[in-house]
Amino acid sequence: PHPSIPQEFQQRMQRLAQAELQRYCQESSTQLLGTRNELARLHARLEAAHRDVLQWVRGMWGAQGPPGRGAAVQTPGVLHKEMPSVVGGAKVGCTPSGLS
Repeated sequence: PHPSIPQEFQQRMQRLAQAELQRYCQESSTQLLGTRNELARLHARLEAAHRDVLQWVRGMWGAQGPPGRGAAVQTPGVLHKEMPSVVGGAKVGCTPSGLS
């Protein structure tokens, strides 16, 4: 006994839907892995930048630290202007699309 045409059509549509779902899941998994890798890379860059800033600040004020919390809080622009915008050997700048 052969399945009816509507039944064959339904089975074929189910197989196609299942294949499409599987392809979508694989693509999503690949994208997620790429996003996680990018997040890990950016996290490492952030940690490196943090270490660089701490090293720069220590070099600027020596081992005793800043002359007082008030000075650093009152003039954050001075620190920003003097701090080179280099992270991990690459220049970093803000663009409308993010970091360049």
